[in-house]
Amino acid sequence: MESEQLEMFEELMKRDEEIARLEEEKSKLTLENMSMQKTIDTILRVKCKRGEGAFSLNVELKPCIEKNAYEALDQGMKNMTTKPTDIVNQVLLSTLVGLKGTDIPCAVLHNNPPIVVYKDHNIWVVKGVNEFSILYYKHMQPHVMRYSKEHVNDDTSDNQMTVLNTLLNYHQFTSCLKQVLRMYKDY
Repeated sequence: MESEQLEMFEELMKRDEEIARLEEEKSKLTLENMSMQKTIDTILRVKCKRGEGAFSLNVELKPCIEKNAYEALDQGMKNMTTKPTDIVNQVLLSTLVGLKGTDIPCAVLHNNPPIVVYKDHNIWVVKGVNEFSILYYKHMQPHVMRYSKEHVNDDTSDNQMTVLNTLLNYHQFTSCLKQVLRMYKDY
């Protein structure tokens, strides 16, 4: 019986030590996180043109795409007077900035290669263009598919089909997105 109590006591001591260690680690990580957020804020203020020095992201990226993608696609498909790749670029740019051009969901820190910073659930995320493209493509696809189901018919022009196919083809999408990120940085 005494050995069981001793074992339980030792187990409780180990747990207490582990809890203390984890709390210390949490405190350390919280301080590092605060420091990193201040560093990112400073970099954004110095490096980014959108917002004229008082740069602040006013919308998270994923909700911004969700809010703007379908309308931007619908608007772009009505303007078939330019090349399909220009329409795709305008659709992708309008998805980022909104049709009124007031949304700021991300910041582009470098052009070659582009480094993109955005917030996800109020946490800073930094991604290279390839990782960012995967994310953007994934969130755009449901809107492109919905638009295709609702609007593609026998009257759909070749240019409209080219636009939709470009948005659905990952490699073409990524190529256009790289151009859009350069446009977005100077928008």
